[in-house]
Amino acid sequence: MADDRFYLIGNTVLAASVSCVHGGVMAVSKERRRGTLGMVLLIPRARVPLWAGRVLPYVGNGFLVMTFVVAAVTCAFFGLSLGALSLRVRDSSVVSNMAFTLLILFSGANLPHEAMPAWMRAVATVTPMSHGIEALREFFAGASCSAIWPDLAAEGALAAGYAALALVLLRHFERRSRATASPHIV
Repeated sequence: MADDRFYLIGNTVLAASVSCVHGGVMAVSKERRRGTLGMVLLIPRARVPLWAGRVLPYVGNGFLVMTFVVAAVTCAFFGLSLGALSLRVRDSSVVSNMAFTLLILFSGANLPHEAMPAWMRAVATVTPMSHGIEALREFFAGASCSAIWPDLAAEGALAAGYAALALVLLRHFERRSRATASPHIV
């Protein structure tokens, strides 16, 4: 279907960014496992720096591995959104593994967006890394830096959207935990 470069570029971004998804999930679930989640939920601190600080090491790792693409930031906040779900599910690794499988399918790492059915292309537009992978492919095909900015901006917008979603979900589950007097899962 495509030459080796297509798969090399897509899977490089995928490999560099997937640790951010797992890291975001683990940032929340490890607090629960270590018994510190109750303290985290009860401290009177601003939530944005608190939860964003939990994913910064994973963003840093993603940037060290793949400095060119903002996909690492998007994946970290996508992972933090999924991490919020780990407040309600028993096995958070199932959530992160399902997310990784979905990223393989929809990010465009192994299947060009043009070859996807319309419904998959629609999902791909809000999938982490899809715009970053496209920008990197365009760059290596000879596009100028200014030509790839729209894809990078779209990836940055996704990062902001997933950051907002993560904070809303974390806040919601925090309130539910306080209402039920339990930071634990259902």
